[in-house]
Amino acid sequence: MKKFLTHSVGWLLIYVIFFCVHEARAEDLQLTIESVQHAFPIDALSISVTLSLHNTGAAPIRPYEIFNDSQIIINDRAFPIYMTWNGAEGSSIAPGEIYSRELNLTFYEPFQVPARNTLIWKYKDIVSAPFFLEITEEKPPPSPPPAPVAEVPAQTQREISKVYYEGGELFSETDLFSDVNNGFYRTYHRNGQLQSEVRYKNGWQIYDKAFDEAGRPLFRNGPVNNYYGGGNVLSDIVNYKNDKKDGIGTYYYYDGRTVVDVWHYMDGVQVGIHTRNDQSGQLRYREDWGYPTYYVIRLRKMIAVLSAVVAILLVGMIGLIIRGRHRQ
Repeated sequence: MKKFLTHSVGWLLIYVIFFCVHEARAEDLQLTIESVQHAFPIDALSISVTLSLHNTGAAPIRPYEIFNDSQIIINDRAFPIYMTWNGAEGSSIAPGEIYSRELNLTFYEPFQVPARNTLIWKYKDIVSAPFFLEITEEKPPPSPPPAPVAEVPAQTQREISKVYYEGGELFSETDLFSDVNNGFYRTYHRNGQLQSEVRYKNGWQIYDKAFDEAGRPLFRNGPVNNYYGGGNVLSDIVNYKNDKKDGIGTYYYYDGRTVVDVWHYMDGVQVGIHTRNDQSGQLRYREDWGYPTYYVIRLRKMIAVLSAVVAILLVGMIGLIIRGRHRQ
């Protein structure tokens, strides 16, 4: 009996210590949104939020459980938080300690974003003070005025949206926010070298190239994995053949797990069925790009090649006829 009581008391102490150390009470937490930055990548709103968690209780708490069970509420719309943790980073917060973490969120749903927005961080019944975000878009600097001797017709200025690495280096830029069917999307290595560039015209992809950190072109064959911000969160997996998209391309939300788009390609051209999902993985819409368009494009290329061959042959024949006449 004495041994049984000793073991029981021991297990009870372990149970009490474990939950005292790791369970956080509402009155022991203070949530704060410190700062918010935003950008506009392709068909999305990207927000970088700095969150601070203050342990006002008397026992340590585990921040990663609180973060991953939280929501960011933007104008009454709740978005769950997904965060990754490395080793012992942020494993516990001591009493009185403040832990800050930067969180990058990308929302692909095309909801209308007003100029003034209210953000709230919520964990269970605990909410932070509201943070007010003014949504504005970065525009390129104005072009210098034309020389007075020449009249240059005014051109429509396209807005350039940019996303940056955590250290402030430029990660990507695009003007597709002005026109999703025409424009470019570029990504950069941390050293400033161009990493990739894609161009669209009338909805069709007309250019797709990738480069290494020294600026040398990459020749892609087989599946290629890309990651957000050069990190370890999967952005997309696309199959290439002779450096052109050929096969299936799967694109993911910023959590790196939920599929947002599935495209099919042939010889660098979008074909067949394209599907798009929401952030919960549910189908939003499905469209058929068809295959005839692909064959029309291939036929045009073949006609262009044959025309060049015929032109060369005609030039050669004319040259032979002229030489024959000179000899006579």
